Amino acid sequence: MRCSSLDELPQLRNVLSGEMSLIRPRPIMVSQRALYPGRAYYTLRPGITGLWQISDRNAASFPRRAQLDTEYCRALWLKTDLVILVRTIGAVLRCTGY
Repeated sequence: MRCSSLDELPQLRNVLSGEMSLIRPRPIMVSQRALYPGRAYYTLRPGITGLWQISDRNAASFPRRAQLDTEYCRALWLKTDLVILVRTIGAVLRCTGY
């Protein structure tokens, strides 16, 4: 389930209720906040998938994740979201999640 990211499906309920967005930076745990050096994450509603999900994912350091979140925040356009969505679908179909 984790490899295919199917464990993320229950979060669609959070999207429908407005608690999360489909595409935005992934939520971070409260215990990880001290490790996260950026500000972009805090300006956006958390999402199921985002730039970090299709880029470095778990291999990224918190500074890299903050950089990706900042890049996303600066490129906050429908086109950016569509690219991320298409690449996320590809990652799910290839089972490249971890």
